[in-house]
Amino acid sequence: MSWLKLRSPNILTGVCLKPLGCIRNYSQKIDKTPKLLTPIGLSNSPLDSSDKSKQSKLTASQRQDKILREMRGSIVQDISEVQEKNGKLFYAPPRVFKKEASLWMYNFEGKSLSSEKVNLYKKCQGRPSVLLLFVNSYGENQCKQWIQNLDKITEFPVFFFNVQSNIMKYFLTRLFSGSIKSSLPSKESWNNYVISLNKRLRYPEIQWNNRLVGNVFLLDESCKIRWAGTGFPTNEELKEFHAACKYLQSQSSKV
Repeated sequence: MSWLKLRSPNILTGVCLKPLGCIRNYSQKIDKTPKLLTPIGLSNSPLDSSDKSKQSKLTASQRQDKILREMRGSIVQDISEVQEKNGKLFYAPPRVFKKEASLWMYNFEGKSLSSEKVNLYKKCQGRPSVLLLFVNSYGENQCKQWIQNLDKITEFPVFFFNVQSNIMKYFLTRLFSGSIKSSLPSKESWNNYVISLNKRLRYPEIQWNNRLVGNVFLLDESCKIRWAGTGFPTNEELKEFHAACKYLQSQSSKV
C-alpha cells in the first residue's frame, strides 16, 4: 500500500517525542530484544459470557486510584524503553502460531472516521485480517511500514485502531481527525480506521506494554492471534509477515 502517508510524529502524541528522533545507535551494545516464540492473547474469548463473572468489580474511586498508579512514571518509562530498544520490544515469530494453540485478541470498540460504531469481533470474525494497534502518530507510522505493498501479497482487510486511554485525548483525536483522513486513500478506507477509548495503559496478554510503540497482529477468522510484530519491521520480519499472510490465506481458502 504505497499510498499510505506517514503523519507528523508531533500530532496528538500527548507527550514530547523529540527524544524518539534522537535515538543513538550503539553498535557495540548487545541486542537483548527477545523473539516472540509462544502464542499471546487472552485464554478465553471476550465473547464468552461466563468469563465476565470472573472479573473483579471496582468502585469509581478504586478505578481512579488504579489508573493514577499506572500513569505515574509510565510516560517517562515508555520513552526510556523506546530509546533503549529503538522502538523494538520483541522480534516477530518466524512462523504463524498453530490454530489449536493460538489465543484471542481483545474485543476493542470505538468509532470509525465515518462515525460508525465498531466492534472488533463483529468487524473481523469470519475472515482473516490484519490489526494495527497504536496510540500516536509515531506508533501509527511504525504500523504503516509493516503494511506497505501488503495488497500485493494478500487481500486481507487492514484495521487501524487508535486506542486512547483518557477521554480528553480521545476527543482531541476525533477533533483533529482531518489530518488522519488526509493520510488515507479514500472515504471507503475511513470505515477501517477506528478511534477507541480504553482506560487500560498496559496490555501484557498481547505484549502491548509500551503505549508509544505500534503493534501489528495477524488474526484468523475467529479473531485468534496467529502472528504478531512490533515497532519498525526488519527486512527479515517483513518476509516472515508476508509468509504468514500467504499461509493463513491458503488455509482459509480450504474452509
